[in-house]
Amino acid sequence: MHRVKIFFLNADTFLSAMNTQYLLGFSEGREFKSEKRMKQFCLGRFLLKYVLKKIYKIQEPEIRVKNEKPYLVNGDILFSLSHSKNLIIAAFAPFELGLDVEYMKGRDFESIYRYLKRKSDNPDTDTFYRFWTKYEAEIKLQKEPASWFCTKLKDNFMLSVCAAVKEDITPEIQEITNHLLHNQ
Repeated sequence: MHRVKIFFLNADTFLSAMNTQYLLGFSEGREFKSEKRMKQFCLGRFLLKYVLKKIYKIQEPEIRVKNEKPYLVNGDILFSLSHSKNLIIAAFAPFELGLDVEYMKGRDFESIYRYLKRKSDNPDTDTFYRFWTKYEAEIKLQKEPASWFCTKLKDNFMLSVCAAVKEDITPEIQEITNHLLHNQ
């Protein structure tokens, strides 16, 4: 059994102690339409590279994008990245996977189901977000999932992981915000 390892950070807490110039070093020379999008991108790249270096011991992780999906050039680890509200989150495994996290807020669930041509029986918030995060994780996986895992995170986020392999993908989930702040 291979464990999916998930690491996340609280962007607000992390950014309050982060040097913005340091963070901009993770922009990869890209231009962004908004400061919010720039921060999400840079924090995502920072999180990926931090975990790849510290946990997987890949000294110079090089990340590229193919078919709108980032991948590691110099290693066997596969990953997926997501963000919602103030969470930046990444999942790592030795197999293809897709990850999505969503802040659970009230929405017109019925109209979203109709738009997607899905049937619903007046879903509650948890039911809708289990469906929605799985839907988004499948898109990121870019193929039919063989396994799926879903859980609530921090009481108001829903997290789904889809994998291309058929096995137990129950993840190990770890927040690393405080660890990062103490080791800067």
